[in-house]
Amino acid sequence: MLEESELPKENNDIKEGNVIVTYKFNNPDAANGWLLEKNQKVTLAYSPFTSTPNQDSTIPNNLFNYKYIQAKIYEIIDEQLISIEEHTFNKRNSLYISFEVTEEDGKFIIASKDKGRLDIYWD
Repeated sequence: MLEESELPKENNDIKEGNVIVTYKFNNPDAANGWLLEKNQKVTLAYSPFTSTPNQDSTIPNNLFNYKYIQAKIYEIIDEQLISIEEHTFNKRNSLYISFEVTEEDGKFIIASKDKGRLDIYWD
């Protein structure tokens, strides 16, 4: 366990009540072609793989609905799990993005990882 003094300073920038959640993007189209920056505000669009729950399903009903989540990009991480700095950004080796979201949205993203697709867009 890291001591508080060992935590990265940017952790102090997390809004009270928000959490950091990381999502793996397998396709550049889902990550908007990797035209992304740290601290960028984006909308995450969740699309379920199916919109009809199976009667025997133990999946919560909210995972069968489309959902839009306001998020801030906290970190962009490459395939070797190393943070990508702006000057070394290479979209070919980017795989993971950490987002700052509300706790409720963070729980939703975690629960939905194998139940639908998450895409990034912004205005």
